[in-house]
Amino acid sequence: MFQEYKLLGDCIADLDTEIRFLLAGARVDGEELIKLFFDSSADERENTRVLSCIIKVLRALKREKTIQFFVSSDGFCTGTTESVFLLNKYSAYIHNTDNTANYVYVKL
Repeated sequence: MFQEYKLLGDCIADLDTEIRFLLAGARVDGEELIKLFFDSSADERENTRVLSCIIKVLRALKREKTIQFFVSSDGFCTGTTESVFLLNKYSAYIHNTDNTANYVYVKL
């Protein structure tokens, strides 16, 4: 139903490969929701860059209809439709919904 994955890549090519592999494995395991996160570095610009790369990959996957949608930590702060859906349906799995964390929830 739910799984968390730590991303290790730091460039868009590595993240694209890693995310696609994790999504394929999660789909085979029957997961509906996954959480992708990465370790924060001391440099806030680096954190922003990595998160932007992750979001670019996820947007491409959404266009390909590989995933339904994704919600970053900012989405929970602004109360997007997707974040409200996740909080209503998967409230037991949603943790650390603050805007300082480096995570993205993905609905398969």
